[in-house]
Amino acid sequence: PSQSLLNNGAQTRKLIHTWRENVFSVFLASMSNLKCTELNIQKDAWTEILSEIQKAVVGESVTLVPYVDEGAIAVAGLKEDVDRIEGILTETVEKITQRIQREKGSEMGEINMIPSIYNLVLCDGLEKELSDKFPEMNITYHVKSQKLTFCGLKHEVLETKNEILQAVVNLIRKPVELHQSVLDFLHKKDLEEITRDLFFNKGIYVALEADGKRVLLIGKTDKALSVGEEHLQTGLGHLSFNVEDPSVLGRSDWHDLVSRIKNNVTNVTVQTTINQVVVSGFVDYINDVEQELYNFVQENSLFEKTLKSHKTVVTFIKDHKTQDWFKEVKGKVNVDFKDEEIVISGPRVYVSECVPLFEDLLRDAHHCTMKIVKPGAKKFFKEKEFMCVTYAKTKMNCLVQLLDDHPHDTVQSRIEKPVYHYKTHDGIEITVNKADICAFQVDAVVGGCQENLQLNGGLVKVLSDAAGPKLQNVCNQIAKTRKLKIGDAVLLEAGGQLKCKHVILSIGPNYIFSNPQESERLLKKAVKKSLNLADQESFKSLAIPAISSGVSRGGFPLDLCADTIVRAIKEFCDFIEEDSTLRKIHLIDNNEKTVQALEAAVKKVYG
Repeated sequence: PSQSLLNNGAQTRKLIHTWRENVFSVFLASMSNLKCTELNIQKDAWTEILSEIQKAVVGESVTLVPYVDEGAIAVAGLKEDVDRIEGILTETVEKITQRIQREKGSEMGEINMIPSIYNLVLCDGLEKELSDKFPEMNITYHVKSQKLTFCGLKHEVLETKNEILQAVVNLIRKPVELHQSVLDFLHKKDLEEITRDLFFNKGIYVALEADGKRVLLIGKTDKALSVGEEHLQTGLGHLSFNVEDPSVLGRSDWHDLVSRIKNNVTNVTVQTTINQVVVSGFVDYINDVEQELYNFVQENSLFEKTLKSHKTVVTFIKDHKTQDWFKEVKGKVNVDFKDEEIVISGPRVYVSECVPLFEDLLRDAHHCTMKIVKPGAKKFFKEKEFMCVTYAKTKMNCLVQLLDDHPHDTVQSRIEKPVYHYKTHDGIEITVNKADICAFQVDAVVGGCQENLQLNGGLVKVLSDAAGPKLQNVCNQIAKTRKLKIGDAVLLEAGGQLKCKHVILSIGPNYIFSNPQESERLLKKAVKKSLNLADQESFKSLAIPAISSGVSRGGFPLDLCADTIVRAIKEFCDFIEEDSTLRKIHLIDNNEKTVQALEAAVKKVYG
């Protein structure tokens, strides 16, 4: 106070007192609008929390005062400003403090686990259960190292690990019955990829596991395993066909073809033996691969076709029609003229091209045999032979020959002697023959076929090729109007180059390794249906190959196939006894192993 103010005495003192009270009131009023809060911070979290709090108050009208020694940060400012951010700052401090405490007290755990087991055990609900139970625990699956890791407090890690291991132990494992070639396919491929493509991508929670030579299905429930097994049986399969000419499998272009398939079609494998090719893998791919391989073998296998005619006609075509055939066959096939036969041999594709040429030549050529019984006729012809032959050739384009021994020779079919012959007590002849079924002269031949009557593989394709396109066209018409099933049979006219009068297409079964009895029953049914059809049509002779054997889809083991066919024939013969026109049943094949199997089956069944 100034000196003049102090000289006023009591009045001055009163004025000062009043001023003091007013200032104090204003100060208290101002202080009531301010607030200061203190945040306690652990030493090991100080740096991180201070940094986060400084970021949180940017743009706020508050003041931070850190007390490092005391482990605290004071936050001061207007009450409404401090109240607004106090909760955020407190939550930040607590969150960072808890995390650092968990990091200090956390442990790591890991389990070696392949991806399929991870998908079965954790992705089907267990991982979510554990996350809900321990939300702060981190569970991570590393696909490359195939490890499952988890980080959390000790009791969380132990409990999580125990639950996962128990879930793995509780998985059910079931061996699956598959054809050996399919098992080989699975052992050669990555089961994890197959499990993903075959099951997981389709919402089926089962997996495949190799166990030595076996393959196991793994799942949580029996129901899941049943669904998985059914899908496995329908999703994987195998096709096979026999190879008549094993040399084709040694060709470089065959190896190139197999290598190309191996590189481009990873969902199949191709296995070859001396006389068989087996394609195994996903059913969506094996049909096209098998067909491509089958076509290659058929086109490049050495094949022989024999055409028969009078020996004069054969000589005429050989010596006097050379200009009509020589250039066409040169470098493609070998043509051998033998008395009454023209034998064309070489790769099947070229033989098939050249056979029609010689058939046309034989069809266009005519011959007659004239017998002159007058004395001296033979001597006269020999004396004038050159003139007669030359005149006939130049003027008439004919061949004249003197037949010394058999002037009345006619075309006769060569009857091959059966490999084995048996006659039942009712007089029905059962024979085993090594012959070309297309050239076998019987009332009807049987060909194994699928329900859709597509003649595109195995023996039926050979029959179709010989019969011409009409046979497949008729099959297509039947397939549109009739729904055929295994065991049915269809009777068709033969035609074309077939020597038989009719073809019976029998819908044979696949061989089911998990149910062999049912497979044998269905094959018997198919054979008996063909026999009944032949009997109904009053046929006297019937040729039956080894239907449903290796050439057919899902073929029977050869010995079992032969044995089942012969037992079906015996049961048919025993049932009809003598009340049948069918007197000759020929078991036929041109493959030596198949013929041997059929012979052994007849000897076994009939004794």
